[in-house]
Amino acid sequence: MIRLPKLAAVLAALTLGLAASGRPANMEKATTAAPAPTPEQAVVEFMRPSKMGGAIKCAIFDVTAGEPVLLGILTPKDKLIVAAPAGKRLYMITGENADFMEAELVAGKTFRAVAIARMGTWKARFSLIPLKKHPGEEEWALDGKKAAEWIKICRHVTMTPNAATWYTENRQSILDKRDAYMPKWTAMSENLKQYRRLVAEDGQ
Repeated sequence: MIRLPKLAAVLAALTLGLAASGRPANMEKATTAAPAPTPEQAVVEFMRPSKMGGAIKCAIFDVTAGEPVLLGILTPKDKLIVAAPAGKRLYMITGENADFMEAELVAGKTFRAVAIARMGTWKARFSLIPLKKHPGEEEWALDGKKAAEWIKICRHVTMTPNAATWYTENRQSILDKRDAYMPKWTAMSENLKQYRRLVAEDGQ
């Protein structure tokens, strides 16, 4: 019989093993030009500059219409660059948990957000933090030194056909996380939520 401390270590090792070293098979280095903002659309860049929780992938979704639309999966030093129509959007990030970020996008502009990891029970938990002209904390300043560094070091990745298979296989877990964490997001006060929202002035 495996003692509890040893069992915990085994389970943790198995969890970490879900992500092999290097980029996951459902993502690859971008080989085509990144989407650009146009008079009809905005662009959102999702960056993961830190190595924190590096063995665990995080997935980014557009959940504006309810059903999660997979945008991509990030490992450290990766970024997604996605086009989106102007208007209000709701994005979700998943790891052990789910968390959300609002966006009020303006066509012709590029907006940016950072995926940050923190320790969870078995694997990393993630949040999406927008880079803002008027952030709640200086670390997330759109014109700050950290933002400039993050933009420079993160590499553009895109989904492979395997990503659709991954989503199909994990869809129920993704929906369960969305439903479990959405009430917390909905209940968040506006004093806090304003710093978890991209607005027109945050576009460049």
